[in-house]
Amino acid sequence: SKVGRARFDAFLREYFDTFAFQSMTTDRFLDHMRTELLEPEQVSIDIAAWVDGPGLPAEMVLPVSDRFERVARTIAEWEQGGRIDAAITDEWTTYEWLHFLRNLPNGLSAERMAELDSTFGFTDSGNAEVLAVWLGLSITNGHEAAYARLAEFLRTVGRRKFLVPLYQRMLESEEGRAMAEAIYAQ
Repeated sequence: SKVGRARFDAFLREYFDTFAFQSMTTDRFLDHMRTELLEPEQVSIDIAAWVDGPGLPAEMVLPVSDRFERVARTIAEWEQGGRIDAAITDEWTTYEWLHFLRNLPNGLSAERMAELDSTFGFTDSGNAEVLAVWLGLSITNGHEAAYARLAEFLRTVGRRKFLVPLYQRMLESEEGRAMAEAIYAQ
């Protein structure tokens, strides 16, 4: 049997309220979980498999969502020459946008890059995760309209997870190397 999302969320809220600013051990947490969540809800699980076992337990239920499948269909339709209706992307999360950008085909033309940028405003994105992936695509596909934003991003963002991949992409070509050296010097 399951406790359900609402009950689990309530347990977590109670746990954080009860033990705020205190040290916690695994054994103490597991005892608390047994007495406050599992036993009252009459739920039996193999805690040792979850906590001490290798990998994920066999009884784990894998979550299923069609959201990434819908993104993949959108990419496939776009690759076939279709236009992307911005309305279908209105409720996309950051993860869907990242999935979209990371799964675009290689070697996009200047026209296709410009189309994506004008439709979705990637170069002007305020989301650093999305922007970093877009800037990487811009480097790879020679989308010069994003280069000023790339330079600004590299000069103002200090997170290595964004900087290293972008500089590595620039170093893949002589033109990119020159651009990287100029930006780095600034």
